[in-house]
Amino acid sequence: MTSYRVGFDGKWQEHFDEQADAVEWAKEVAETGRVVYVDERRWYRTKLVKVFPRGGDASQLTAGRESERVSAFFDSDPRIDAFLDDFGGPLLIIGVVAFFAVLGYLGVQW
Repeated sequence: MTSYRVGFDGKWQEHFDEQADAVEWAKEVAETGRVVYVDERRWYRTKLVKVFPRGGDASQLTAGRESERVSAFFDSDPRIDAFLDDFGGPLLIIGVVAFFAVLGYLGVQW
């Protein structure tokens, strides 16, 4: 599942399902004078798609490294974010069940 997020002012501001919607909104925000990033998230991979107002296609950049720099700027790890978006709920449930299973195995009573 691919999603797109738009970031400016040091935070990821909005998430979109379609690249065209994300790019359109990013262009509108860039008209206010801000530098805006559009990031593609797919499973464990993150790719910088567009940068405005500098324009152009972000594929000219080294996508992986640039995306890591952008994510560091926004104070998040895209690989962890994407993983938790897809699997965070089930992992939490499995972790809680495993925790109580270990407590039961150790004979802890509450």
